[in-house]
Amino acid sequence: MLPASLLLALALVAAPPSFEQLRAEGTRAYEAKNWKAACRAFMAAAQLDEKHAQNQADLGLYA
Repeated sequence: MLPASLLLALALVAAPPSFEQLRAEGTRAYEAKNWKAACRAFMAAAQLDEKHAQNQADLGLYA
Protein backbone atom coordinates (compact mmCIF):
# COMPACT_ATOMS: atom_id res chain seq x y z
CA MET A 1 0.00 0.00 0.00
CA LEU A 2 1.27 3.48 -0.89
CA PRO A 3 1.77 6.17 1.75
CA ALA A 4 -0.91 8.87 1.85
CA SER A 5 1.56 11.61 0.88
CA LEU A 6 2.52 9.70 -2.27
CA LEU A 7 -1.12 9.17 -3.17
CA LEU A 8 -1.79 12.90 -2.74
CA ALA A 9 1.22 13.78 -4.90
CA LEU A 10 0.04 11.42 -7.63
CA ALA A 11 -3.46 12.89 -7.52
CA LEU A 12 -2.11 16.42 -7.86
CA VAL A 13 0.07 15.47 -10.82
CA ALA A 14 -2.79 13.72 -12.57
CA ALA A 15 -5.30 16.53 -12.07
CA PRO A 16 -5.89 18.67 -15.17
CA PRO A 17 -5.14 22.39 -14.82
CA SER A 18 -7.97 24.57 -13.59
CA PHE A 19 -9.33 27.64 -15.36
CA GLU A 20 -7.45 29.86 -12.90
CA GLN A 21 -4.19 27.99 -13.47
CA LEU A 22 -4.53 28.31 -17.23
CA ARG A 23 -5.30 32.03 -16.96
CA ALA A 24 -2.25 32.54 -14.76
CA GLU A 25 -0.09 30.57 -17.20
CA GLY A 26 -1.42 32.67 -20.08
CA THR A 27 -0.77 35.90 -18.23
CA ARG A 28 2.80 34.88 -17.37
CA ALA A 29 3.46 33.88 -20.97
CA TYR A 30 1.95 37.13 -22.26
CA GLU A 31 4.08 39.22 -19.90
CA ALA A 32 7.15 37.27 -21.10
CA LYS A 33 6.09 38.03 -24.71
CA ASN A 34 5.68 34.33 -25.41
CA TRP A 35 2.64 34.89 -27.61
CA LYS A 36 2.12 31.29 -28.74
CA ALA A 37 2.17 29.92 -25.20
CA ALA A 38 -0.14 32.69 -24.00
CA CYS A 39 -2.61 32.01 -26.79
CA ARG A 40 -2.57 28.25 -26.07
CA ALA A 41 -3.20 28.83 -22.37
CA PHE A 42 -6.04 31.32 -22.96
CA MET A 43 -7.61 28.99 -25.52
CA ALA A 44 -7.44 26.09 -23.07
CA ALA A 45 -9.02 28.29 -20.39
CA ALA A 46 -11.81 29.20 -22.82
CA GLN A 47 -12.63 25.51 -23.14
CA LEU A 48 -13.36 25.48 -19.40
CA ASP A 49 -15.27 28.79 -19.20
CA GLU A 50 -16.26 30.21 -22.56
CA LYS A 51 -18.18 33.14 -21.06
CA HIS A 52 -15.35 34.63 -18.99
CA ALA A 53 -15.15 38.18 -20.40
CA GLN A 54 -11.49 38.93 -19.61
CA ASN A 55 -10.36 35.63 -21.08
CA GLN A 56 -12.29 36.38 -24.26
CA ALA A 57 -10.70 39.83 -24.40
CA ASP A 58 -7.25 38.30 -23.95
CA LEU A 59 -7.96 35.87 -26.78
CA GLY A 60 -8.95 38.85 -28.91
CA LEU A 61 -5.35 40.02 -28.77
CA TYR A 62 -4.44 37.11 -31.04
CA ALA A 63 -7.23 37.53 -33.62
